[in-house]
Amino acid sequence: MFKFSSFILIFFTSTLLYGQSLYEVGILPEVNIGTKINELWNINVEFAPRFEVSEGDFKGTNDTDVFYSLLDVTTVATRTVGVDAKVGIGYLARFRDKDLIHRAIQQYSFTVPYFGFRLGHRFRTDQTFNARQKVEFRVRYRLSSDISLNGEFIDPGEVYLKLGNEYVYSIQGDATDLEVRFVPTLGYYVNDANKLEIGIDYRMDSFLKATANHRFWINLGYYLSL
Repeated sequence: MFKFSSFILIFFTSTLLYGQSLYEVGILPEVNIGTKINELWNINVEFAPRFEVSEGDFKGTNDTDVFYSLLDVTTVATRTVGVDAKVGIGYLARFRDKDLIHRAIQQYSFTVPYFGFRLGHRFRTDQTFNARQKVEFRVRYRLSSDISLNGEFIDPGEVYLKLGNEYVYSIQGDATDLEVRFVPTLGYYVNDANKLEIGIDYRMDSFLKATANHRFWINLGYYLSL
């Protein structure tokens, strides 16, 4: 995890020094509802609207205007295939202005427990369909960890630290891009059915080209297990 965090810091610093980088700031609340169908199958539904707050460049040019941007509704069904391992398929519907964008999702994930934390790996592919654009194909890898701040396990009534690092490679027509995400989060484990999280969802793309884009989302999450 330290190596991944160092990678983010190096790229972030270098692109800021370059001076041509663009930035965007917004709020990303999420409501995540999960339910267990049987011993093998689970379904998870997530509602994630986005609100833009500010955008500009690091030379001082900026524009502040708070407005609703879009809404993502994601449904993923997962099946347990081994000890702490799951495969899943899903669908995302994105509502933006008058457009409805569709995304198909396929994934494989597993976790490795350690003393005081768990290390999770997720491999995902998705395909985004938009009537106005060519199909976008993406390959994603996410490394994440839930870290207990009070012992070996995260118990009800305790605060925990959550770190996520993801790499997203995309192909759309002749264009390719690589996006890097780093998400440090502070969570509160209310009980077995409820969790609250707050953090920063930082994303950087286009850094392989002349101008890097930095996006900072204030992430507010509520997780409900039925």
